[in-house]
Amino acid sequence: MARTRRHTRRRHRRGLGILYRLLSVVVISAAIVAALILFFKVETISVSGTSRYSSEEIIAAAGVEKGDNLFLLNKYEISDAIIEQLPYVSSVNISRKLPDTLCIDVTDSNQGGVLYCEGAYWVISSDGKVLGKRSEAGSGALIRGIELQTPEVGQKIVPAEGSERRVEQLLELLAALEEKGMLPGVSGIDFSQDGVISMDYAQRFAVKFAYGADFSYKLAQLNKVIEQLEAQGDMRDGTIDMTNETDGRINFIPD
Repeated sequence: MARTRRHTRRRHRRGLGILYRLLSVVVISAAIVAALILFFKVETISVSGTSRYSSEEIIAAAGVEKGDNLFLLNKYEISDAIIEQLPYVSSVNISRKLPDTLCIDVTDSNQGGVLYCEGAYWVISSDGKVLGKRSEAGSGALIRGIELQTPEVGQKIVPAEGSERRVEQLLELLAALEEKGMLPGVSGIDFSQDGVISMDYAQRFAVKFAYGADFSYKLAQLNKVIEQLEAQGDMRDGTIDMTNETDGRINFIPD
């Protein structure tokens, strides 16, 4: 009997010890949370990365104010708000710098081209986001032969019926051009001819691609062709036909 009572008391003490430890963890955690809420307030908002928008515009779109709690801010909601309100923003990275700084790093979208639709010119990024609306074409690659549903600034372009394949090819070509750093040299992209894309490049060439081409590879080949022409002293304008998908032969046809 005495042995049983001693065993029961030991189990009771162990149970109390575990309970005390759990309570200690809860109390310490609550104290940490309270400290985070009470002491880590936003005093400085640092904006970096963008050249199109001012820091004031970025901060206003973020909806963050001094005095907000640094740890209760939702980074994803802030990023989404900035991207939604400022069309030329491509991506946003939010970070915290203790004790009181919120850092907002913004990446701008690069202009991919300009599309005419419903009496206006719409500027799009290389991934198809509508960046703005113009009354005139202005600078950038003028894209022809594609019909859109009503564009909306800040949203992705939606092809009209019959233009789905053309929009798909456009976005693939723009992505490859941006990757190669060749977008600034493009003044026009034409989808008017079935199965063939015609691109005005370097103010000298009409470059023709077949639908479904490996655009990254084709652009690398295009650069080599231009280098060879210049090395030969051939500065003529003309058409560079890269539509031959059978043997990959490239034809230069001077004007």
